[in-house]
Amino acid sequence: MAAGSVDDYDAARRELIAERFAAVADVDPSAVNVTVVAASVLVIAAIEVPYNAADEVGDALNATLSLPTNASALLNVTVEKVVIVSVQKPNLAPVAPPPLAP
Repeated sequence: MAAGSVDDYDAARRELIAERFAAVADVDPSAVNVTVVAASVLVIAAIEVPYNAADEVGDALNATLSLPTNASALLNVTVEKVVIVSVQKPNLAPVAPPPLAP
């Protein structure tokens, strides 16, 4: 959670936050979607990464952003509380083998 109000987080500030998350996750900023919600200010960054990189990216984000002081410095906003980064992997349906040749 960050200090301020939702109105403090215009498009330019959300873009800057997305760029900072992207740098830590080692992804292109276009893969990061930042949403700002009233609750003090709840900043949600959804980052699209390849399935096999999800755990590594989650670990990097948690290591970098685990303390409010670290998150504040990185994101250039006053972070009051850090919510643990969660990694959500899509359910992958099993792939059926090709039919046997006659």
